[in-house]
Amino acid sequence: MEEVRKHLLVLVFLCLLWSPSARKADKMLRPTRNFELTDALYVFGDSTVDAGNNKFIERSANVTFLPYGIDFPDGPTGRFTNGKTSADILDLLADAVFFISMGANDYIFSYFSNPERNLHRLGASTFVVNNIGPIGCIPENRNEATGECDEKKNEPINVHNNNLAKILGEMAEKLTDSRFFLADSHGLFYEILAYPGFYGIKETRKACCGEKTVDGRWECKKGDTPCINREEYLFFDGAHFSEGANRYFAWKCIEGVYCT
Repeated sequence: MEEVRKHLLVLVFLCLLWSPSARKADKMLRPTRNFELTDALYVFGDSTVDAGNNKFIERSANVTFLPYGIDFPDGPTGRFTNGKTSADILDLLADAVFFISMGANDYIFSYFSNPERNLHRLGASTFVVNNIGPIGCIPENRNEATGECDEKKNEPINVHNNNLAKILGEMAEKLTDSRFFLADSHGLFYEILAYPGFYGIKETRKACCGEKTVDGRWECKKGDTPCINREEYLFFDGAHFSEGANRYFAWKCIEGVYCT
């Protein structure tokens, strides 16, 4: 336990994950580690990193059916994407990683204000905190007629991201034995939207499968036929990235390009 504490790495991803085609990313990128390896991967989070816990939770969204998992070695497992999540990819390079994906307020108040759940006191020393990407630009929130982003949903994000940077700075001053990195999810998202071809992406507005329902959700239904060229789609369904996108984002973080 003591050894685990010495090498505890906390990755806090507070929003959506993305990036391009797994195949093109394999050719373009060979990540160099920005963080030292530790001893195990512990994932706390939402559907963006869920490896299948949803199937054990009553009233939870369940995606243990095709086309979800169509590119995963074991088929549908409850992952909200066609293949691996970013946590799966980080698992290949991690050794005692606490990977937390939740709302910023939940993280700040639950994990730093509550002594009983204080990760720092448990030995965590390296924190990578993801800011929030433009949620108004996910397929589920785009304007159905024009395909444009919903800027009303994007506006509050800038305020949050600015405050998050300040909070991390304050934490770094108080917890001098820890290191804090800010992952600029917001910046990377906009870069991919601006230069999709560079990342091997051809479709950034529409999802690879499913369609928007009357209640505003965009999910893949059981038996849906997804797009064939999944590598070229940023999103698999209306709110979750494709495996290729997850892979590229994880690598960019490990490289230190967007986790600095």
